[in-house]
Amino acid sequence: MAERIARQQYGCMRLVNMKSRSLKVIKQSGLLVSNLAFGVLWFTWVGVLLSVGIGSLLMIYGVPVLALTVRSGRVIGAIDRRRLQLFADVAFEPPAHKQMPSGVFPWLRAALSDKVGWKGLAYGVVMLPWSLLTFVVVVVLWALGVGAVTAPLYDWALPSGVMSFDSFTPSGWERVGVLAAFVVVGAVVLLALPMIVKFLTITQIGLSRSLLSVGQTELLERKVGDLNRSRNASATAAETERRRIERDLHDGTQQRLTGIAIDLGIARERLSEVGDEQARVLVDRAQEGVKEAIAELRDLVRGIHPAILTDRGLEVAISSLAVRTSIDVEVSSDLKRRLEPTIESAAYFAVAEALTNVMKHGGATSATVTIRDLGETLEVEILDNGVGGASVLPGGGLEGMQTRLNGVGGRLDVVSPDGGPTHVKVTLPCALS
Repeated sequence: MAERIARQQYGCMRLVNMKSRSLKVIKQSGLLVSNLAFGVLWFTWVGVLLSVGIGSLLMIYGVPVLALTVRSGRVIGAIDRRRLQLFADVAFEPPAHKQMPSGVFPWLRAALSDKVGWKGLAYGVVMLPWSLLTFVVVVVLWALGVGAVTAPLYDWALPSGVMSFDSFTPSGWERVGVLAAFVVVGAVVLLALPMIVKFLTITQIGLSRSLLSVGQTELLERKVGDLNRSRNASATAAETERRRIERDLHDGTQQRLTGIAIDLGIARERLSEVGDEQARVLVDRAQEGVKEAIAELRDLVRGIHPAILTDRGLEVAISSLAVRTSIDVEVSSDLKRRLEPTIESAAYFAVAEALTNVMKHGGATSATVTIRDLGETLEVEILDNGVGGASVLPGGGLEGMQTRLNGVGGRLDVVSPDGGPTHVKVTLPCALS
């Protein structure tokens, strides 16, 4: 029973696959046959407009006509990409939209230099000979295959049958043999038809991809651009969220704790008046705990995003950080502008982490922080006179710094030989800041 059900399912699957393949061949044949109409249309369009535009370059309307002709190449590409998607189930990545400048002469210059438009015109010219080839091949094969296979069905309606010569007309068994030969030839043609149609379709897809779609390099560049925009958007969203948390902690929780500390101070004074020493000691302890919590919360808020970085910028924030450091830190900077918040935050915390490592592990007595604005990039170098030996280790502070810099497209370079000195260099993109 199970074997019979399995055979039935297998037979149904084969039937569905045959129907799918047959439909695919029909659609591809429709594409190849329709090439003739579009090939004639595109060749006529391109030929006429190019002739008018080039032939009248000395006239006032020659250049505008030529520019519009080039722009129409994009329309040719868009229509045929849609046609290929409809008939061949192939979706090409369309070229990027060209933003046209304002003004007559800038617009004409941009239109005439549009490579995508010129490729569309080249496609329109090439399509005419290709469409003639595909139309003839496909129509002849379909007509020969279907006509030969179905010859026994209409042979009776023809005066001399499906095949007759000037001096010889088959009859009787000879006629049956001729019809059988026709059916065999037609079957062979129909069996070979899908392979021929597929080959022609693949060839046209390759031709169309080279002229109507973006190249592999441009496609990779577009993907890299999309990834960079996505990364920047994520970094900006994370920075915005950090600032919201900082604001909520500062304006909400910290203020409430401060109010509680004040109330506890008032309660302590009143308990002192009534002489309840034990209760006063408990209130004192609670007040000290609240003050410690406020101090820890203040440090946490500063660690999320220092207010001075938002208000005064990167150079002042790093100078303030250097003042609070227990070793001698000299800061030099040529930065004269404000950068994107994500870049400023990444640079600040990179310096903070580097100075923390210097104090904890480097054994240094002095360090220098140098900030260089190179236009498209920002370089921050931290150099100390410690014992060296620093490296990017899993779970370490430098790895965390590197991860944070990677999130905004930055780079971390560490040179720290044994015996020192340690040189940490942070490079961040800031061209669009």
